[in-house]
Amino acid sequence: MSAAAATVIERVHRVGRRLGARGMEALDDLLAQSFALPLDDARYRDNALVPGELPYEESFSERAPDALRVDLEPFGPGLAARARLEETRGWLTDLGARLFPACAGACRDRVAAWQALGGAARFGAFAGAGFDRDGVVELKLYREVGDAAHLPPGARALLADAAAAVPGVVPLLHAVSVGRHGVAERLYLRCGDGLRLADLAGLDGAAPGVPALAMAAAALTGRMFLVPNTAILGLRRVAGGCEIKLELLPAALPPPAQTLAAAERLLIDARGALRRWCAAIGPLRGDHAIGAVSVRIAPGAPPALNLYARPLGRGEPLVLAAG
Repeated sequence: MSAAAATVIERVHRVGRRLGARGMEALDDLLAQSFALPLDDARYRDNALVPGELPYEESFSERAPDALRVDLEPFGPGLAARARLEETRGWLTDLGARLFPACAGACRDRVAAWQALGGAARFGAFAGAGFDRDGVVELKLYREVGDAAHLPPGARALLADAAAAVPGVVPLLHAVSVGRHGVAERLYLRCGDGLRLADLAGLDGAAPGVPALAMAAAALTGRMFLVPNTAILGLRRVAGGCEIKLELLPAALPPPAQTLAAAERLLIDARGALRRWCAAIGPLRGDHAIGAVSVRIAPGAPPALNLYARPLGRGEPLVLAAG
C-alpha cells in the first residue's frame, strides 16, 4: 500500500472514530486502489468530482448527523471512463453482496440494465459509502449519464416529468445505493438554463414542501433564481410523489465560512451536531473547502440539509466558525 493511500485510510478511520462510527475498514481496499499515487501528484487534480483538488469529499447529513459519509472518484487518475464505471460497478455488486446479502440480487438487477444503455463519456462513475455506530449504512455508485437514451425506463420517465416542470434540465448522474434500506435509485439533473425555485412545485407531490425548500435555498444563496450550472437536482420516487434534493454548487454559495454560518442558522435542532461534525473532520483548506450544500424535501417531511466538505484540499487551513 502506498503512503498516500495509508494517509487517506487513516484519516477515514480517525474521523469515523471521532463520530462514533464503525466498519470503515470496508472501504480500505477501494481507497488503496484510488490513492496509490502521492497526494500531491498533479494528475489527481483533473477529476470531475472536485476539479483542481483531490477527488474526495466528506459530508454532513441532518438526517444522520453522527454518520461518516464519503464520496470519491475511484480507482485513480487516468483511467478511461468506461473502465472506471466497470470497476466501480464490480465494487458495488461484490461488496454490497457481502455486506447486504438480502439485497444482492436486486442490486445486480439494477446495474445489469446499464450494460445495454451506452457508455460514459468523461469520468464514468463516482463511489460513496456511509458509516454509523452500527457499521456500514450503505454503498453508492453514481453513474455518469450522457443523455436520456442511457437511462432505464423509470429514470427516463422521471426525467420527462422533471423537464415538464423545470426547463432546461439534462441528465448528469444516475445513482444506485445498496444498504440497510434495501436498493434505491436517484436521478441527478444539471440545470443548464438555471433554476427558478418556484418551478419545483410542478413536480409530483412537491408543491407543499417547495416554499420551505426555496426559503432554505435563498437563505444559503441570497437568490430565488439560480443561474445556469450552479445547481443540480436529485430526484427519486417515494410514497406520495417525488423526493427532491437540491444541490447548491460553490458558484451559487458565498465563501465557506459564510456558507457554514448560514447552514448553522437553518439547522436549529441540529446545530450542535454540525459543530461536532466540524470538530471531527478538523480544519479545511482553501477557498473551495465547501463543495456543495443540499436541501432535501419529500412529501410530508420537512427540509433537511447536507453539507459537503473537501478536507484534503490545498491552501492555507480554514478553521470554520462552528469548529
